[in-house]
Amino acid sequence: MRFLFVHGWGFDASFWKPLLSMPDLDDSRATVFEAGYFGAPPHLALPEEPFVAITHSAGTPWFLERMPPWCRKLLVINGFARFSCADDFRSGIPLRILTRMRQRLGNEPETTLGDFRARVGCRESWEGAPDIARLEAGLQRLCEVDARQPARENAERIAWIAGARDPLISSYMTHESFSPVSSGLIYEGGHLLPLEEPNRLATWIRDMAL
Repeated sequence: MRFLFVHGWGFDASFWKPLLSMPDLDDSRATVFEAGYFGAPPHLALPEEPFVAITHSAGTPWFLERMPPWCRKLLVINGFARFSCADDFRSGIPLRILTRMRQRLGNEPETTLGDFRARVGCRESWEGAPDIARLEAGLQRLCEVDARQPARENAERIAWIAGARDPLISSYMTHESFSPVSSGLIYEGGHLLPLEEPNRLATWIRDMAL
């Protein structure tokens, strides 16, 4: 089975290296999405053969809006279908926070990125120069995106894992994003479960892909 790995905002394809090094996963069958946030050429194409998608954080609504019929399963890690708060989505992030972050990104990109990554528990810096235009566009998408409808339509093909100590995406936000038909688990971890629990997640992905 082919696998597609989609990273979130403020990271790049290297985010998945620890997970792909686990023995339960065959990295030769993996296609890794690249958003181009740090100068690498974007790689946004979906596999043309049946595949299983694994998404993290903001990579989830991006994929949900493009999920093709030949995607056998979507496995969501620390993810959501909508990010911003709304009358019918109270667990989301207030727009004023996203707006302030976009403004700060334009003026202090290195500090803004560093603060964000520190908040979610990433101790490592990034490689390459931040592409401010792509990062700002990514934040704008988070202000606007609402992929709850495709999440409902594909509920039987979706499974998710949330982190009980995630400082950004609460488990309630993940619950509210997806249908009860989709299976879900909560791990004792933070926002970067693929880095915190690569072996455990690799086993989960292997088992769910069967």
